[in-house]
Amino acid sequence: MDEVTDANQFFGRIDHHFSDSDRFFGRLAWDEARDERSSINPNFPLFVDARTVNLAASWVHTFNQNAINEFRFGTAAAKADLTNPRTNDESFDMDALGVGQIRVAGDGNRPLKPLEVGVPNFRDLPFALSDRGPQVESSSSIQIADHVSIIKGSHNIKFGGEYKHLALDVGGANVPRGQFRFGSNESGLPFASYLLGLPRQTTTSEGSPFSLPRTNRFGVYVQDDWKVSAKWTVNLGLRFDYIGNPVSEEGAWRTVNFCGEELPAGRGAGCFTDPATGNEYPTIGPEFADERGSVKLWKQRYRFFMPRVGIAYRPSHKWVVRLGGGYFDNLMNLNNFTILSLMPPKSGTNSFNSVTDRAQTVTFTTPGGRTFDNLQTRVFRPGQDIITLDDPFLAASGDVKAAPAVNTLHIKPDYKNGDIWKWSFDIQRELPQSIAFTVGYVGSKGSHTANSIRNWNSPEASPDSNLQANRPFQRVYDLAQPEKGLQGLGVVRYLDSYGNSFHHGLQAKLDKRYSNGLAFGVAYTFSKSHGDGEAGGNEGAQYQAPRSDRRNARGRYRFDQRHNFVAHYVWEIPGANLDSPLRHIIGGWQTNGVLSLRSGFPVRVTGSQSDLNVGDSNVRPDLVGDPHLPNPTRKLWFDPQAFSRNTCDIPERLDLCHIGSAGYNLFDSPGQRNLDFSLYKNFNLTESMKLQFRSEFFNTFNTPYFGAPRGISYSNSTQLTPDGTRDGEIRSLRTPMRIIQFGLKLFF
Repeated sequence: MDEVTDANQFFGRIDHHFSDSDRFFGRLAWDEARDERSSINPNFPLFVDARTVNLAASWVHTFNQNAINEFRFGTAAAKADLTNPRTNDESFDMDALGVGQIRVAGDGNRPLKPLEVGVPNFRDLPFALSDRGPQVESSSSIQIADHVSIIKGSHNIKFGGEYKHLALDVGGANVPRGQFRFGSNESGLPFASYLLGLPRQTTTSEGSPFSLPRTNRFGVYVQDDWKVSAKWTVNLGLRFDYIGNPVSEEGAWRTVNFCGEELPAGRGAGCFTDPATGNEYPTIGPEFADERGSVKLWKQRYRFFMPRVGIAYRPSHKWVVRLGGGYFDNLMNLNNFTILSLMPPKSGTNSFNSVTDRAQTVTFTTPGGRTFDNLQTRVFRPGQDIITLDDPFLAASGDVKAAPAVNTLHIKPDYKNGDIWKWSFDIQRELPQSIAFTVGYVGSKGSHTANSIRNWNSPEASPDSNLQANRPFQRVYDLAQPEKGLQGLGVVRYLDSYGNSFHHGLQAKLDKRYSNGLAFGVAYTFSKSHGDGEAGGNEGAQYQAPRSDRRNARGRYRFDQRHNFVAHYVWEIPGANLDSPLRHIIGGWQTNGVLSLRSGFPVRVTGSQSDLNVGDSNVRPDLVGDPHLPNPTRKLWFDPQAFSRNTCDIPERLDLCHIGSAGYNLFDSPGQRNLDFSLYKNFNLTESMKLQFRSEFFNTFNTPYFGAPRGISYSNSTQLTPDGTRDGEIRSLRTPMRIIQFGLKLFF
């Protein structure tokens, strides 16, 4: 991907001493930038226009030599617009694309606005074919804080508080122009299904609805840095934070309410009882989709009392022992909740799925002479709707057999803000030549980590490909649109805070402070980060077993690197102080380097979700052997034969109709070996002006840092052992190859 950035930055600052007791500081920062990001397909660039303005001010008042008060005020405003070449092009005709009428079904089936138009999202294809954006986002914040420091004997006491008001105005969606997905059940291969115009699933447009969340936060603290003796220092602190639940000003945030939940006021009823049958169904609330529905969707909590403690012990002038721990909040950004606006009646989508059944097996010989035996064919199920690219949303069909299913979101009424305990212990020793050695342990345990589980309402593994008929929750009643009665319930994106995270790490480092023109450091970390709930769930937004076994989604995080070694140096080559003219030639040189040796990131192997008819889930195959190879290569990084297919599409092997037994992150991708090197030449032009010539070599030795290997695949629907031609092969890089750049830098 290519990226061109045009940026301008402006800074202004003022400092004023009103008196010996009062000082004022003010700063204004202004940043404007435009990025043009091109993908492999040059017809689908993304334009990003951003502007950030930050104003900060502080007033420091000194009462006496032992007491100081600092008042701070800050405000920030940011705006970012993500657009594509079709955005706001009123001449662009969505209906002329030949893929049906793209409409916002949840908003009265309206056409797209000029801001929203573009090429829809075509997925599961070997090439990029969709526009990105639009997204219009502006945020603002106001922060007021006051801090007091008092020195009383051996105590340095600090206390204070701060208030924040956060506001976000964002217009955007996950599928603003609808989505088309292609699979193998309709033709044998996803790309063949695309060429035949037979999607496996279509989703209507969400448009780009606006969400206007607002929230208030307040915190107070007190801390005592106590010098107990010449050898002991103790830090004791306590903080309380009030984290206000965000509220959408215009009442666009809505959620599914399940029966039996204890709901906060204004969210609506949890159950709808069908008067005809007496059956109970989930509802969509709040009851009002306007300012009257601007309520807190989950219970407000006030539990963040957070203690902190630190201890430092110096047994001698060359030894220091430190330990500490504390409790901290781990908050979600407002952006994480704005998807709650993607609900009817202002947005929301309907989904349509093709339903197929097994037919006959055939033998096929390619023009090259290769023969495939027992190829399984499928047929569309009689009596079910057939979706095509000509009529993807069944708008033109005069005989629609099934009502569309509305896709929704659900946030738990007992949603909690994340919290984390952190602790550490280290020993430091001063060595000769201004060198310090440190070894220590750090750990953390996070609770109430946020999850975003898109497939909460997906069916269990089944031979039946009719997804909608097998969903655990099939009907829903919208409290704001009672005239629609009971509607089909499709995807339920489930937002909760039930995740956990853990980190344990051994850290060692050796640092030489700068002296005699030389500084260097060596650091090594042996660690493990694991849990669930990271990045919308460690399995992404699709758990393999979202309702039955949440522990199945726990393991090493995708960013976990077991070993991490980094060495760096800065060396000013001698010669600058020579008395001869040679100082202009051999003097003023400086060389720098960073060596990185890291183990690889974890790799997971996924199976085929269409084999199990579970919708969009990150299903995994069965593990039948050891996937590790004694000498892995880029051509074959793991053993595909260690996995076996789990499928519901072989009637005589229904014992395979289950989610896979393989865990995720079973092995690591290739690690990194990288050296960044630079050589500078400094020219002293005047006493206050210096010119620096810079030559920089990133990835100096052009060592490839390979990405993750490809997964497993099968030549036909009855093949149980992976036999793909590129299974386990690495075909990507995580970072670019060698980059060399030269530059001049003027200091004045």
